[in-house]
Amino acid sequence: MKTPYKLEPSHTLVPLDHEQFVVAAPEAIEALVEQIQIRNDADFIRTDALLGNLVADKKTVEERYEGPVKSAHKAHKNLTSERNEALGNYQKAESLLKEKMKGYSMERDRKALAEPEVTTTSITPPELRSKLKHTSFSVKWKYKITEPDQLPREYMEPNRAMISKQVNAMGEMTRIPGVTVHRDDIVTVRT
Repeated sequence: MKTPYKLEPSHTLVPLDHEQFVVAAPEAIEALVEQIQIRNDADFIRTDALLGNLVADKKTVEERYEGPVKSAHKAHKNLTSERNEALGNYQKAESLLKEKMKGYSMERDRKALAEPEVTTTSITPPELRSKLKHTSFSVKWKYKITEPDQLPREYMEPNRAMISKQVNAMGEMTRIPGVTVHRDDIVTVRT
């Protein structure tokens, strides 16, 4: 049988009626846990019992909502699928029109730049753009890295996957310049 605990003013754990703890004050769990202090092995063992109870109670709550959540998820999935199917043709047509307009605009700007003594400010006449009621254009620059060896250091990103693999394998013995290794334990609970 589970024996939950409550915190007395002296900061020691004492048994609490389980139903009262779960039903009457589930919103007080966090405040209770914040006040717990583990000072000795007995507190450590009682806290383990409390943690086991909390995890079991959490499972009970998850089970209570599992059915309705699955039903809602299934309905959401079906409706989303129907909506996406209905919108698919519109999205394809919109994308196609945007590509055509972008191609025309970029070609017109390219031709304008090819003319002598034309600046980028004179590429697209403002009066033409003001005639478009539903469409606007914004310049977006993209890039492709062609020579990675030539990139300056400030544009490089550390290989975090490789660092993690090395740290997990070597622990505190890991020696990578510029990397500090520290321990951060993970607590798992079995019920």
